[in-house]
Amino acid sequence: MFLHDLAISNQVSGKGVGAKMVSHLLNVAMILKFEQILLVAVQGSSLFWEKMGFTEVTDQSISATYGDGAKMMRYLL
Repeated sequence: MFLHDLAISNQVSGKGVGAKMVSHLLNVAMILKFEQILLVAVQGSSLFWEKMGFTEVTDQSISATYGDGAKMMRYLL
């Protein structure tokens, strides 16, 4: 599975909504028997994804269009 985007409103930022959304995604991905979830972390979001259990993929290049500091990340199910 490739997660393209996860966005929440500024009004609920810091209230755990993003973590709940990721938890739901992980549950659904497991039920559907996906092997992994990939995403590109942008705008400094890699720390959030690491807290959610994702790890950086260093053996794969990503498009420069994602911007400086973008990281490919993976969650193995």
